[in-house]
Amino acid sequence: MRTSSGRTREPRWPLARRIRAAVASAGAILLLTSALVPTAAIADPPPEIPVIHLDKTASPTPAQRSLNPGDTATYSFNVECSSLTTECDNFAVTDTIPAPLVLGTVSTPAGIHSTITTAGNTFTVNFIQPLEDGQNGLDAGHQIGFTATATVPGSVSASYNGQLVTNTATATASNVPTPVTSSADVKLAVPTVLGATVGKSYSPATVNSSPNVTTTIALAPANSSNIGVDKL
Repeated sequence: MRTSSGRTREPRWPLARRIRAAVASAGAILLLTSALVPTAAIADPPPEIPVIHLDKTASPTPAQRSLNPGDTATYSFNVECSSLTTECDNFAVTDTIPAPLVLGTVSTPAGIHSTITTAGNTFTVNFIQPLEDGQNGLDAGHQIGFTATATVPGSVSASYNGQLVTNTATATASNVPTPVTSSADVKLAVPTVLGATVGKSYSPATVNSSPNVTTTIALAPANSSNIGVDKL
């Protein structure tokens, strides 16, 4: 287009056309920039930490009756590994039967691979079910039960009469940072039984039956009660 002064002027684009051109140009620059900038890798979320459930009960309970010398208590254990995605690796339950009770038998958990070890009044149930993560332990969502017995010895001291005996078990897994515990009580009834014995010895042990021979007899009293006494 030629102006009145004789100069040539380029034709002006309509405003809408100029806006569309600017937007297209900006979009091309954005696409080019995105192609040149590397995309950051998205990290996998950390594995879920499973939750251990441990419930322990005793029979008979203190409310039901007390245990006499020679009686047996039965402890029931119910355990579970709670998780949507993660198993409980190297899962184990350990329990030490407290004095004066004496550990009896420990039942094998049904339906799962396990081992039981005992040492004195302590036992450990190790769950060795093969897991998807390559470890051994307890499957997620798996509930397991087992029992253990403990006996009140016949020679228990009467000082335990009326006492509550608390037994605490602990459940652990190598991928669970905090162990879980559960406790159960039994009550003892130990009546006092008083008794005494007397030991006797001679010195010398043998003598000839002759006049003027002296023999010393020593008496040794002893407490045979099931509780301490002040005097014999």
